[in-house]
Amino acid sequence: MKMKNFFHENYLREICNKVNIPLLGFDYAPAPEHPYPEGLSDCFQVYMWVLEHCEKELGFIPEKIILSGDSSGGNFVLALTFLIIAINKYEGKNIRLPDYILPLYPACHTGVKNMSLSLASSFEDFMLNIKSLLFINKAYREYYPNDLDPFLNPSEVTEDILKYLPKTTFLCATNDPLRDDTVRLIRKIIKIPGLDVKDYELENYQHSFLGSDDVKISGMPRKYVDNFL
Repeated sequence: MKMKNFFHENYLREICNKVNIPLLGFDYAPAPEHPYPEGLSDCFQVYMWVLEHCEKELGFIPEKIILSGDSSGGNFVLALTFLIIAINKYEGKNIRLPDYILPLYPACHTGVKNMSLSLASSFEDFMLNIKSLLFINKAYREYYPNDLDPFLNPSEVTEDILKYLPKTTFLCATNDPLRDDTVRLIRKIIKIPGLDVKDYELENYQHSFLGSDDVKISGMPRKYVDNFL
C-alpha cells in the first residue's frame, strides 16, 4: 500500500534498515472530509486485512505484529488497540491483538479544555500552536461532542479495557504541547499491575521531531535507540 505522505519516510527507512522486518504503511482518510471515526475505521480495516490476507497477498505470516504511529497516528495506534480489546471483550470476538505497540508523541486527547503546562506552551510553539490545535480539533471531531470516548481520546480509557494492553513503549518529547495528555494516560497505566509498559522522554525535543530532516534515529541517545528498536 503506497504511502503518499513522504514526511515519515526518513525515519521509516532507517527503522527498516536497522530491524530488517517488513513494514506496512497506508493512507487513512483525512479530516475534515473524513472526520472521526472514519480514519479509525480505515485503520481497523487494514489491520483485519493483514490478519486475513497477509500470507496470500504478501507471502509471509506475521509472527509478531507491531503497531506504531506518530502524533495522530499514535492516537490511532492506541484507539485501534483499545477498539480490538473492546470488541473481543464485549462482543465475544477473538481478534488477534498486536504483540507490541509504539505510540510516538501521540495525541491522547483531541480537546483543548484540559489546560496543562504543556498545552499552555502551544501559545508559543512553532509546530503545534494553539490556532493549529483548535483547527485540527474542529476538523477531526466538530460534530462529535463525546470527550469521554476512549477511541477518540485514548487518555479517557477505563481500566476494564486498559488492563488488556499489550506490551507498550511510549516515546515522548519534553517540549511537546501534547506531552501532558500522554502523562495522564501513563499514570492510569502504572496503577494496573502486570502491564509491560515503558515511557521514554527526550529532553528538549519538540512535537514531530522524527519527521525533521535534521533528526535521525541514529542521532538519539543510545539508551533511547536500544529500547525504541
